[in-house]
Amino acid sequence: MNKKSKGIVTLISVDYTLEALGIRNLSAVLRQAGFTTRLILLPKNPYLSYENTYSEKTLAAVAELVKDSILIGVSTMSYSKDLAIQLTGILKTLDIPLVWGGIHPTIKPQECLEYVDSVCIGEGERTVVDMAGKICANADYKDTPGLFVNDKGQIRKNEIASLIEELDSLPYPDFDFENEFVLDQRTGDLKKIYGDGSHLALSNLSIILARGCPHTCTYCYNSVFKNLYKGKGKWLRFNSIEYCIGLLKYFQSRFPDVKNFQIVDDNFLARPTDSISRFAKIYKREIKTPFSVYSSPKTFNEDKMSVLIDAGMNKITIGIQSGSDYINQKIYKRNQDRAKLLEMAKQVNKYRKHVFILYDFLALNPYEKESDILSTIALMRELPKPYYASLNELDFYPGSELTKRALDDGIIKDTSKSSTFNIVIEEGLIRLKKEFRDSDSRYANLIYALTKGLHSRWVYGVIPFFLLAALVHPITIKTIHAMPKFISNALIDLILAFFTSKYLLRNLYRLTVLARGKLLSLRIKFSRRIEHIGPQT
Repeated sequence: MNKKSKGIVTLISVDYTLEALGIRNLSAVLRQAGFTTRLILLPKNPYLSYENTYSEKTLAAVAELVKDSILIGVSTMSYSKDLAIQLTGILKTLDIPLVWGGIHPTIKPQECLEYVDSVCIGEGERTVVDMAGKICANADYKDTPGLFVNDKGQIRKNEIASLIEELDSLPYPDFDFENEFVLDQRTGDLKKIYGDGSHLALSNLSIILARGCPHTCTYCYNSVFKNLYKGKGKWLRFNSIEYCIGLLKYFQSRFPDVKNFQIVDDNFLARPTDSISRFAKIYKREIKTPFSVYSSPKTFNEDKMSVLIDAGMNKITIGIQSGSDYINQKIYKRNQDRAKLLEMAKQVNKYRKHVFILYDFLALNPYEKESDILSTIALMRELPKPYYASLNELDFYPGSELTKRALDDGIIKDTSKSSTFNIVIEEGLIRLKKEFRDSDSRYANLIYALTKGLHSRWVYGVIPFFLLAALVHPITIKTIHAMPKFISNALIDLILAFFTSKYLLRNLYRLTVLARGKLLSLRIKFSRRIEHIGPQT
């Protein structure tokens, strides 16, 4: 440990990516404050249930590595919370202060405090530096702003730390790789990182150039954060163009082989047109690497689109969410209608030869009637092709406006359970929630789920264009409803099996390869064991 260091703070990510921007931001401010940091990346695939645990070997290695820390932080999302819980079980035996951070602990702190004694609420830079400083000074850290603490069964909810309005005051994320370890998923070992970050194998690198969103959609975590930080500063904040370009150059110096930057701001096009024009001009001259952005129908315009494409933008993701005006306006409180969406899509489609177009939709919304779902499918058919349709399950974040409404309306009973990817098509499995099995909208939900994927003149997801028209035809819908429930469910299951067969076969193949790999590994270990023992005399 550096003699001038105030102590070692270990930051652990259980996310499935190796970029881990959250803990890298925290590491940067801790190092700036005089602490030594250690980063441990423990990636697992959240879509594969058989990868949802760590081996005893891995847990023991982590416990051994972190025992000299003054503070341990674990960053988790909803889909990785089970990994965080498992890891916390062994870390709590070390008697070292332990804190969880990330979106999941912020929106569901009560749930998290069942497993860990401290959670960081909201943006963590000020909180973690303050907490580490108090620990270093042997002071009580339990009153740190931004911390919720389970103090022997009593929940202490400290005041939230103010927002950092001057984002340019923050150092660049820590990609120095000076004290970093990553899980080797093949062996379960922790490997120390040396070199320039080539271990990350990142051809696409995520980068954040702003915080917050201009919209107040009822379902989004941004609405939770806005309420959380009311009176604590401006929620939507942008880094200056100079800072953005400097950060991009820093990333290029650390990752000279990067092929694409993914600007993952909630809404990059929320910047004023003149700001985007200036960014695009400098980016084209000094950065040149292709990049992608996120937008919304309200912040999109052709002036922004054209200059960004000229600067190298090759992909844009736009949130549509629903084709039903009622759902968008009355349930989600998104000020957009079908006519405006189609007009925007026509403008976007002008650039189809230069940019990959992706539209986001929400699925499995219990407020949606069958007619709402069919309206969304109808909109999909009207949108200019080609584009990619991404479906994401609606989750009820505690504290959001939609969650409060759903609780009052009896739509949901509690928010203790996080989204568990009940609609997963990437890995070839579609699992509709049990509560939808006897719903009148189950058939429409199934067809909607199957449209996830590329939409072209010939296909919508996995459904050929001519078949989709038949599947959502009023006569088909009426026939489905006229059937006894057990027959219609059997038919739906048959449709599901037919369209997902290729995905299921692909997963079966992957599992077979995995099993063969395990057997080969056992054979090698056995052979080495025999060689070690040698011939018996």
